[in-house]
Amino acid sequence: RDHGYALARGSDPGAVMAELFGRVTGVTKGMGGSMHLVDAERNFWGGHAIVGGHIVIAPGLALAAVMQGQKRVVVDVFGDGATAIGEFHEGVNLAAIWNLPVIFLVENNLYGMGARPGEQFKVPEIFRRAAAYGIPGHRVDGMDVLAVNQVMAEVVERARGGGGPAIVEALTYRFRGHSMADPEQYREKAEVRRWQKRDPIRILDERLVKGGLVSRRELHEIQRRVEMQIADAVVFADTSPFPALEGLFQNIYAQPLPDRGGAVSGPQVVVDPLLAAKAARLTLSAEERSRRQPALHSLGGEEDSGGPGGRPLLAPARDKPAVAEPAPGAAQAGRAAAVGAQPAEDPHGAGPPGGRTRGRRLPQPGRPGGA
Repeated sequence: RDHGYALARGSDPGAVMAELFGRVTGVTKGMGGSMHLVDAERNFWGGHAIVGGHIVIAPGLALAAVMQGQKRVVVDVFGDGATAIGEFHEGVNLAAIWNLPVIFLVENNLYGMGARPGEQFKVPEIFRRAAAYGIPGHRVDGMDVLAVNQVMAEVVERARGGGGPAIVEALTYRFRGHSMADPEQYREKAEVRRWQKRDPIRILDERLVKGGLVSRRELHEIQRRVEMQIADAVVFADTSPFPALEGLFQNIYAQPLPDRGGAVSGPQVVVDPLLAAKAARLTLSAEERSRRQPALHSLGGEEDSGGPGGRPLLAPARDKPAVAEPAPGAAQAGRAAAVGAQPAEDPHGAGPPGGRTRGRRLPQPGRPGGA
């Protein structure tokens, strides 16, 4: 989830790719990896592996901006599943009490890891929770880029002007499973195909073309340049060096402690010779694998993932797993609905919470484990 936002904030694609490869040229010098992207120069603060753990960091960033007299607004992005943890209440409540400029943007893909909001929450409309904190709540169509831009512009302007925090729930959808190990037995393939027809980038492309703002030739040229940029980023990452073992204890404290023989931090790091030898062998082995099978060559053998913009092709009608990429603009869209409005149970045909589940027995409310 954090990769797209890092690029949107302006992070260099080569540095982002190098971080995914664990190389020293990455945005966090290869020490963060895929789930911990940080780019301080662009005010992008992660990437957090602990689900919802960053929800309490957002008010801290906003408080720092207020104390320093800066007109900044913090946008805190997380999924529907993260709203089930205590940090959600703590973070939103603190931001509301102190009237901090934070927008809590919930990417509600309707399943979390594999359970619908109706199975997780008594009140599945997440935006309604804003009423409990005395702040505005909006539900938006997360597949509509222009609508999300509109509602986000409104709440950001309000927060920047001293109006305080807000919750924005963007209804979106992921075209693939939660992970490669996800068999997706909680939803039907036909449902996925229905949502793929609402791919936000395809829809935006059509709007731009029909509005005369861009030609299809220009869209294809944009796609060609993006693919070249990605290829360059892969080569840059694959040929970058791995971090040195001597840097293992660096960047732990803002002000390093006096040297303690490398146990904590300091200019001199003492590494056990056996550990150093093992690290050197692993590094050489990884570099040798990169030389024998470059990452770009490996990627080139994969199936084409779609048309202009890298968007997914619609899955065929036969019952097979969808191979589409996740919707890149999923959290960038939507139409606002005022708190208290009665939203549709499921706006785009995903089916009722009690629909078919491919044989999976769901826990019943009030009955642990469904027993």
